[in-house]
Amino acid sequence: MTKEINKPSIALIDSAGLKSGMHHYNRFLLEALNKEGYNCFLFSNTSEENPAYKSYNVFPGREGNRFLNYFKTLNAFRNSRKHILDMNCEYVVLHLFHAGSLNRKLISYLKKSGLKILLIVHDCESFVHKSSLENLKTICSELANKLIVHNKYTRDELIRLCGEFLPDKLHVIPHGNFIQLSKVSENIQKSEAIKKLGLDPVKKHLLFFGMIKRNKGLDNLLEAMAHVRNDLVLIIAGPLRETSFDPYMSIILRNGLKKKVKLMIQYIPEEERELLFRASDMILLPYRKIYQSGVLLMAMSYGLPCIVSLAPAFSEIIEDGRSGIISDPENQEAFAEKINKSVDDPILLHSLSRYALEKMKDDHNWDHIASSWTQMLNVK
Repeated sequence: MTKEINKPSIALIDSAGLKSGMHHYNRFLLEALNKEGYNCFLFSNTSEENPAYKSYNVFPGREGNRFLNYFKTLNAFRNSRKHILDMNCEYVVLHLFHAGSLNRKLISYLKKSGLKILLIVHDCESFVHKSSLENLKTICSELANKLIVHNKYTRDELIRLCGEFLPDKLHVIPHGNFIQLSKVSENIQKSEAIKKLGLDPVKKHLLFFGMIKRNKGLDNLLEAMAHVRNDLVLIIAGPLRETSFDPYMSIILRNGLKKKVKLMIQYIPEEERELLFRASDMILLPYRKIYQSGVLLMAMSYGLPCIVSLAPAFSEIIEDGRSGIISDPENQEAFAEKINKSVDDPILLHSLSRYALEKMKDDHNWDHIASSWTQMLNVK
């Protein structure tokens, strides 16, 4: 039930949105903030009707020409700014994954208009583009009014990189769950999902899901697959990002893994993602470094048991042996052994699934998150 609208208006600008899967995050956040009493607006690349907020489709699809994309983005921000000022919004919410020059200029442009910048810092550095510490410091220390990070690890890294003065504006608020999204496919049985995906019903399926980047440790996982039983199949599902699949294919061929790996190296539409999460027995996240993983939270929201790496951001969410399993993928044989033992233990898998869902409901609840936003905005 929405509270009476008695708080300042908030506009969220996101040029990635649908292209990166952030549209679900945006929707859940704005719905929760609206329930808190905020008048909300979304400026992104989706046309949707939602009683919790008014949506504007201002960001066009990207084309091959970088300069054309640059000017399209600038124009979209100009249009968004005009609407936001006309609607007397006080706050603008932005996502930061990369502290590039364009991001710095766009945030400065909004700041000079008198808008208060609420910056959600997802990554302190880009895992794709060259990062600029100078840009990060300028954006965080001079341009943002409030900084939101999703865990203590990101908070500590941001302070280390940008200075001790940040805590005055820095707030740790968890990333929300995807339980509402999981209800879309909750009636799909595993056998039905396996059949629709054309998978072997006799085998068990391990999932590596999401954009393929070098920091995600797929090479270590493929080396570990050489030690995994032959009745287990790894599904690699997601598009490449600024990298080639050739090094990974070399590992597959060298280790004779063609029958143990199913490749879906492409953008995964939502209907297919639902089937993958319902067909898989476990999801594997062998990441070398990560600040926050939406894939992990999504998997836990679906009750899909997880094996994750030693990355500090994971250890803030996963309690080893309770809500997931932690193992070092650099030790490939040990990582494979964790897979072999876990996937054949139905009692363990059921327990992991149950506690993962409890964790999402309790610690990653969007209503609690919106309440934390209100507390943050009340701090002057």
